[in-house]
Amino acid sequence: MSGSVARSAWLDEKLYPFESHLLEIEGNKLHFIDEGTGPTLLFVHGNPARAPTWILPRQIIASGPFLAALEAHLPEFSGLPALIIWGDKDDAFGAPELAHWQQLVPSATTVILPGVGHFAASEAPAEFAAAIRAWKT
Repeated sequence: MSGSVARSAWLDEKLYPFESHLLEIEGNKLHFIDEGTGPTLLFVHGNPARAPTWILPRQIIASGPFLAALEAHLPEFSGLPALIIWGDKDDAFGAPELAHWQQLVPSATTVILPGVGHFAASEAPAEFAAAIRAWKT
């Protein structure tokens, strides 16, 4: 089930002219945006405020059913361009998980960011952005 989501009042529509959507999978909500043209980007993330790290293992374990349901829907996205950006120093997800994602999305381009951990976009913002720019061209 997919539907539109009300835009936050603080979000400037001129700067961010995207359409926000919500996908519900087995009672869990996945927020995604539609920017119109260009390749689809799907970001799966947790709390952007980054709750204390002692919460993270509990959340990952509790997210098992949601992540399994999300994984079951990945074939629906086959044929779409995909980019995997992976920090090689991620304490939560290592080489086996990367190999699993590469198997699930064999058409994906993979960019490994050396020395970068779990929060690649904030740990290495220039490299993260460069990977997206290079992939889009």
